[in-house]
Amino acid sequence: MTDQPRVWSVVGLDRALAPVRRVLAWVQEDPDARVGSAKFAHLNSARWIAEAKRLDVPEAIRERIDLLGERVAALDAECFSERRSRFAAAWQELVTLDQLLGLPARRMPQKVVPKPAWREMLVPDEPGGGSKQRSGSWSSAGWSGRMDTPLVEAGVAAYIADALFAHDICTPGDLLRLRPTGSISLEPVRHAGAKLEGELVAVSGRAGLATTVLEGDGARRHQLRLNGKGSVLVEFRSGAERDTVAPGSRLIVVGRPHAEEGRPVILRQAELLAPKAAPVLVQYGLGDSDHLVRAALRALAPNWRLIGDALNGLAPARLPALSSALSTIHGQTSGTFEPARERLAFDETLLAQLGLSWERFRGARERGLRHAVLHSSASRLGTWGQAALDDRQQEAFEDIKRDLRRPQPMLRVLSGDVGSGKGRVALMAAAMVAESRHQVMLLCPDQASAEQRYLFAEQTLRDAGVVAQLVDTPSSAVADAIKRGEIQVVVGTLELLEARLDFRRLGLVIATERDNWGYASQLIRQLRTPRPDALIVTSTPVGVPIALTAYPDHDLTVVSSPPIRAQVDVYGDEERRAAYAAAAARVAAGEQALVVFPMARGTDALDPSETVRVMRALSSDAFPGARVGIFHGSASREERLGTWWDFVHRRIDVLVATTHVEDAPPVPGASTVIVEQAERMSRGRLKRVCAFVRGQGAAHAHLVLGAQASSQAADELTALFKESSGTGVADSEIDLSGVTTLTVDDAFPTGDWRWLDAKSDRRILLEARDAAHRVLREDPGLRRPANQRIVALARECWSKVWPDGPACPLPEASPSAKRRRRRRRRR
Repeated sequence: MTDQPRVWSVVGLDRALAPVRRVLAWVQEDPDARVGSAKFAHLNSARWIAEAKRLDVPEAIRERIDLLGERVAALDAECFSERRSRFAAAWQELVTLDQLLGLPARRMPQKVVPKPAWREMLVPDEPGGGSKQRSGSWSSAGWSGRMDTPLVEAGVAAYIADALFAHDICTPGDLLRLRPTGSISLEPVRHAGAKLEGELVAVSGRAGLATTVLEGDGARRHQLRLNGKGSVLVEFRSGAERDTVAPGSRLIVVGRPHAEEGRPVILRQAELLAPKAAPVLVQYGLGDSDHLVRAALRALAPNWRLIGDALNGLAPARLPALSSALSTIHGQTSGTFEPARERLAFDETLLAQLGLSWERFRGARERGLRHAVLHSSASRLGTWGQAALDDRQQEAFEDIKRDLRRPQPMLRVLSGDVGSGKGRVALMAAAMVAESRHQVMLLCPDQASAEQRYLFAEQTLRDAGVVAQLVDTPSSAVADAIKRGEIQVVVGTLELLEARLDFRRLGLVIATERDNWGYASQLIRQLRTPRPDALIVTSTPVGVPIALTAYPDHDLTVVSSPPIRAQVDVYGDEERRAAYAAAAARVAAGEQALVVFPMARGTDALDPSETVRVMRALSSDAFPGARVGIFHGSASREERLGTWWDFVHRRIDVLVATTHVEDAPPVPGASTVIVEQAERMSRGRLKRVCAFVRGQGAAHAHLVLGAQASSQAADELTALFKESSGTGVADSEIDLSGVTTLTVDDAFPTGDWRWLDAKSDRRILLEARDAAHRVLREDPGLRRPANQRIVALARECWSKVWPDGPACPLPEASPSAKRRRRRRRRR
């Protein structure tokens, strides 16, 4: 039997379906307006489909023709939306038939398709014969790149769309927002005829003969012979997927090799890879529906480039385009996964940040104070007070100065690692605001921290010409001096915000937060108008979870710094002598050391008499011949300051500190620290103490456990210092305690982020927040036509990130209206 009759049958089928193509092309050209002509389309399609069934075609093609007839049957009895879906599915069946027959792709003409007349549709003379009327070259326009298009209308087969609907995947947007749960590498890709070994393999070759095998139980096996140096029989999951392959086309097939004795190898449960796809099989955690997701993505793959970027170039230039990122994420093109994931994380974070910051920028802007940015005090502070800023600190200071110039109140978080110079930047900002004839509040978490901060900052501010005063419970004289403006910088605790002091002109509040994140912001927002600028300084770097819950609408500046890596050793209570012996050896070599004791509820754990006994024991036993000094909270400020300067100028070799000492300026000669009862110290303070010592060479920190320490304490401290940065320490504390225990009670809830990584995407958060605030400053109401699409995406993103949280504050996107221009009145 020759192939000649089959060739004429294919040509005859092509011509028999020409009237059906013409009718459906006319409907698809403008479906919203023409879908009402269902009866016309049904009557003019059913008769020609019946004629096509009379042709001598293979069983697989006959099945597709039957399915086409089902799509257009009884269209006038369906609802309007169902008609539109049926027309799109019918057109997809025609495209599938063209691919199955090996016919060239048909394109939708650009001109308007006229309504077909009945007399133009002639019955073919005979199977394989010609007709007097040839159809035009029609095809589906395919997916236009819109994310809200139904999957069937985007070119996805109807049976795939129906199966994905059960997983709430209805549009290309739902499909593309799926985050892969993993991937299986298929390298190397073998050629047809090679030996196939492994559980899952990829085989390349050219499509050959397609067959359908009917089993005894009525099941059908849809097979395709893949030809290369040899051949392999491929068994697809469904006939629809096999029928999309054009004969002779080059393709890559993924499947599980199955061999039986005496029979050729069969590649079972096979599926296709896109022509330019990476040699991986992406998984989505949907079980048996994963292959349907991949099949739907392959149907969309030819139109990846049509995906528009609704963010209008807000993404950083270092990140790939949205279409490229999506195609890489889903394995449709080869590329690096991490930059693509970062692009999707940026989009997700930016859209969420628009809703988080909406209340801050919408409507009438809150009135603040505009500061004159003068540099005399800051220059004196840097020259005389030895507080000059390096490049990274100066960059952070420029962000603060930019906010100080605005008439709206600043709301900024200043974060950074230990030793990055956050306190120095904040001190510069205080001196600059005081020079512009405004007052400053410098607030700390507790009284001990406030005293230490005042101890080390007062003399520096005095050298710059700024009057500072430590205020605990303000007396009438102090309150009167603050009201007259005689005190320019008030140093105290956060409770001063609740004391309602009367200022002559309060311009800046600098609050240091250590544990209860977000508490200072709540108190500052309650201050009367004009509200002062707010600068929140964090003792440890702020991670992504804290920034999104405690400070969701704040500007965020991170002072970058090289990591300060001290060699940390943990000693048990019985190994205390070894720790002191190591420190004594370094003191004997001419270096300096600190011995730090923990604090109990913000006060010194050792009373003065106990501290004196410890000092004498260290002088005679641990550090013989060394000069030992005491830095105790019970001493006066003058005594503590004198002791500290003796340590700085190397008149003291070993300093015993029972109170906060890590907030002091760095000491060049201090290279060793011994922390007693380290398990009782908070993680943040322990990290700051260990990073305080630097010295001229390698720094060493010896952590000595107390007698009551648990058996896991040593392992916990060792794991803590495996993190080289403070951000890792903050993340580990979040893992142990949880976000809700570290933030204020009414902090914003944590979200269900799909692409944002809470531990590694701090840079993405900074870039997305800056972009969102820039958009809101330029268009507070988001009323520009270019921003209306962003509003719709932001509301949709909000419902995904916080499905059970508060409602999205952004208004619904309104249709763009023409902007009315005001005419100038002629004089």
